[in-house]
Amino acid sequence: MLNFYGIIIAFASFFVIGIFHPIVIKGEYYFSEKICPVFLTAGILFCAVSIFTSGIVSVLCALIGGACLWSIRELKEQRKRVQKDRFPQNKKRSQNASAQGKISEAIIIRPIQKKDNGQLYSIIRAIFEEFGAPKENSVYSDKTTDFLFETFSENKKSEYFVAEQNGKILGGCGYFPTEGLPTDCAEIVKFYLCPDSRGMKIRTKLFSLAEECARLAGYKKLYIESFPQFSSAVSMYKKNGFTELSSRLGNSGHTATTIHLIKEI
Repeated sequence: MLNFYGIIIAFASFFVIGIFHPIVIKGEYYFSEKICPVFLTAGILFCAVSIFTSGIVSVLCALIGGACLWSIRELKEQRKRVQKDRFPQNKKRSQNASAQGKISEAIIIRPIQKKDNGQLYSIIRAIFEEFGAPKENSVYSDKTTDFLFETFSENKKSEYFVAEQNGKILGGCGYFPTEGLPTDCAEIVKFYLCPDSRGMKIRTKLFSLAEECARLAGYKKLYIESFPQFSSAVSMYKKNGFTELSSRLGNSGHTATTIHLIKEI
C-alpha cells in the first residue's frame, strides 16, 4: 500500500511558506511591526490545537502555528528591507520611529536613498571646512563619503538615516560594522547636519534613532571617532553615556581623529 502522508506534508509546507511570505510583506506595509501580537497569538493557538488533534489536521495546525511565529522575526527583516528601498514604503501609514519618525510637520527622518548622495557629501565637507577640521585621513577625504547609499545598501548590518525638509537634506547619521571592530560593536558614522538644522533638535532625534536601530540589529557597543573641533557633538556623546578611550579601535582609515569614544547599549 502506497503511503502519501510524507508527500502531503511536504506540499503543505511549501503551501504554508508560500502563503506567509506575501502575508508578511503586506502586514509590514499596512501595519508595520504592530501586527506582531496578532502573529504571536495565532501561532500559540494553532500550536495548541495541533497538540489536541491528530493526523493531517495536527500537522497543518503545527505548520501554520510555526509560520505565524516565524513571521514575527521576518517582520523585523522586512522592515530592514523596506528601509533599504528593496520594498516600497506605505507613505499613508503613520511614520514610525525606526524609519520615518516626524520631528515636525515639515521635517521627517527616513532611510537614505540614492538621490541623497550629492546633498550629503556636500553637507559633510562643508562642516569640515566651517570648523577647520582635518581634511586628510578623515571623513572629508574618505571615498565612501561620495557613495553613502551604496555603502550602506551593500552591508546588511548597517543603516543610515537622513533628515529631510521639503526635499532638502538637512543631514544624516548611521551605524556601520567598521573593519577591525569586535563583532558586537558598530561605529556611529557620517553624523553631520547642515547649519540650517541647528536649533531644531534634529541631532538628538537622529542620534537616538541610529543607536536604537543598532541595538535592535544585535550590537552591544557603539564606537565613535571625532575631533576637538566638533566639541559640541563630543559633549552630546558624553552626555549620552559615551566614555573616552585612550586609543582608536578598528580600521576606519580616519587616522587623523584624536577623540575616540565607546558605549555599551
